[in-house]
Amino acid sequence: MIGGSAIPSTMETTISQLKSRVVSTYGMTETASHIAIRELSGNKRSDIYHCLPGIRVTLSENDCLQIHVTEGHEPLQTNDMAEVLSPNSFRILGRADDMIISGGIKYWPQEIEKKLEALIPARFVISAIADEKLGEKLVLVIEDTPADIDWIHQKATELLSPFERPKSIYFLEKFPQTPNGKLRRNEIKWRIQDNTNYTN
Repeated sequence: MIGGSAIPSTMETTISQLKSRVVSTYGMTETASHIAIRELSGNKRSDIYHCLPGIRVTLSENDCLQIHVTEGHEPLQTNDMAEVLSPNSFRILGRADDMIISGGIKYWPQEIEKKLEALIPARFVISAIADEKLGEKLVLVIEDTPADIDWIHQKATELLSPFERPKSIYFLEKFPQTPNGKLRRNEIKWRIQDNTNYTN
C-alpha cells in the first residue's frame, strides 16, 4: 500500500510488473483519512480509484471531488479536480489551483509532467507565464543551471501533443518547497515571470 504524494510514472511502470498486489491510496487532510484505492500491479492496474465501503463521491460546481462519508451530513470538499465515473469510482485530474488555462483550454501540469519524466533527469515542472494572445502560455521550468535544451524541444515534440508543448524553457537554481518537500508551484510561477535564465 502506497500513500502520500503522487507516484512517478517510472515507478508505476516498475510496480506494474510485480506479481504482488500493490495499491495506491487516496486521502488527504480534507478527506480525514484514506478513502479509496487504485490498483498499481498486475492485470488490474488502473488510473481509477475505487472507494472503500461506505464511501461515495460526487463533484462540486467547480468539478472538484466531494467525499460523502455519512448520509445526511455535508460532504468533505477537496481541492482535487476529478472525473467521477460512478458514485464509488473516480479519476484524479490534478489540483484546482495548479490548473492552467491557455487559449481557452484547461491543462493539468501533472499530466504533462508524467509524459516527460523519463526525458529530464533533473526536477522540473510545467508552469505558465502571462501571454497577450493566449492569456497564459505553457512553459517548462527545470531545477538546474541554464543549458542547451534543443534536444528537450525535439523530444517534447515527439512526446506531447502540439497544444501541450512548452513554448519556453526556464531554469531555476533551486525550487521553493514546503518543509515536507512538496513544490510551491505558485511561487515557482511567480519567480519565472521576470526570470532571465530561460531559452526559447
